[in-house]
Amino acid sequence: MSSEKAVAARRGRGISFENLGLLVILVLLLGALWIAYPPILARVNLINILLTVSVIGIIAVPWSMLCLSGGLDISVGSMMGFIAILVSMLYVNGMNLFLSILVGCVVSGLLGLVNGVLIEKARINSIITTLGTYSILRGAAYALTGGQGIVLSSGSLKFLGLGRIWIFPFPVVLLLAFFVIGWLVLRYTQLGRNIYVVGGNEKAARVVGINATRLRIGLYVVTAIFAGFGGLIIAAQLSNALPKIGTGYEFAVITAVVLGGVSLSGGKGRLLGVLIGMLIIGVLRYGLEITGVHSFYQTIAEGAILLIAVALDQLKLRRSGR
Repeated sequence: MSSEKAVAARRGRGISFENLGLLVILVLLLGALWIAYPPILARVNLINILLTVSVIGIIAVPWSMLCLSGGLDISVGSMMGFIAILVSMLYVNGMNLFLSILVGCVVSGLLGLVNGVLIEKARINSIITTLGTYSILRGAAYALTGGQGIVLSSGSLKFLGLGRIWIFPFPVVLLLAFFVIGWLVLRYTQLGRNIYVVGGNEKAARVVGINATRLRIGLYVVTAIFAGFGGLIIAAQLSNALPKIGTGYEFAVITAVVLGGVSLSGGKGRLLGVLIGMLIIGVLRYGLEITGVHSFYQTIAEGAILLIAVALDQLKLRRSGR
């Protein structure tokens, strides 16, 4: 199969059989919740479902691209907490809001660059590298505040998490916009093609002149920036920047991505599947919450989903001979 045909096969056209299966699961899940709680299909509840997973989805867009290229970053949860604390400290101490956010983006980008360089240049395992970053950033977030939160009272900052555009919360608007942009990039641009080529066959990518190292380092940078911004959204929603912000989000992002059909070994998957996977998590979370199920059962359910999704991914890899 030629390089162009291989990439086209991995990108796919239209909706895949796997995505149809995910849609069926989503509809069945909504149907079961509708029986238990009929108002679940009301507009306000559907929007709340999107809001529940908006930050997960925002981070899942670049994380999916990184995964497609063959990279992994499990430090995103700690990045969220650290950048939320950093930006909030700058802002409450008098720095302009836009400048504070810009500093947060620069710092998170530099931290993503460190991850990328250690993994791609120093050849340190991506899981080990980002586990180390995970621990450092979480500890740094607590050290900066002594474990205390930073109260946010400004309406301008709160708009990130609580503002609305028409009937939609601002984080939901960002979620939908980023998914559309991500889908367009992967589907129609040379960058998207390069991501699939690098993840599918790195040696072949280098032969045709694609700099796989630079590509993945760039994706580590973008993923870190999105994670930091996601942490700031949560801080705005809570009106309080807490060092524990983002705890567990790395697993939620991985679950949405893998459940959506993106292979952890890279080169195969679609952003549409990730969107559906994210919605399944959102419906599950919101449904269990409104029906009064304790949060630790939600954690158990998401952990089980992640294990099943990874097992299915590995099964598909064995069948394909990769």
